[in-house]
Amino acid sequence: MYYDLPLSISILFAIMLSVLLGCFIEILFYRPLVKKKSHHLILLLVSLGVYIVIENAISILWGSGLKVIRLGDIEEGMSFFNASITPPQIAMIIASLAISSFIVFVLQKTKIGYMVRAVASDRELA
Repeated sequence: MYYDLPLSISILFAIMLSVLLGCFIEILFYRPLVKKKSHHLILLLVSLGVYIVIENAISILWGSGLKVIRLGDIEEGMSFFNASITPPQIAMIIASLAISSFIVFVLQKTKIGYMVRAVASDRELA
């Protein structure tokens, strides 16, 4: 399937579809198990099963081949410890480090992080 949509609209559509799918999975699978007070390993197995089903549905609908979004010319990578790394890869590494640092900061230094850690350690006590 190929839809000739602009990248920005495609990203917004993907975000909306992901949110709807997440809500659907929560309502259909997780809520009933949480209400039954199922063991956390059951929830883990259900999440792995849902992941496998979604991954295979995506492969059936759009194929399992490599998909490329080309936004410009291909640039030659820089040599770094005997490996080639491109500017987009450097940007991804920097973004990942920034996001990870932000999450660590939020979890360790804010009231919300304190509440998340409390729930993670003892749900009933929190």
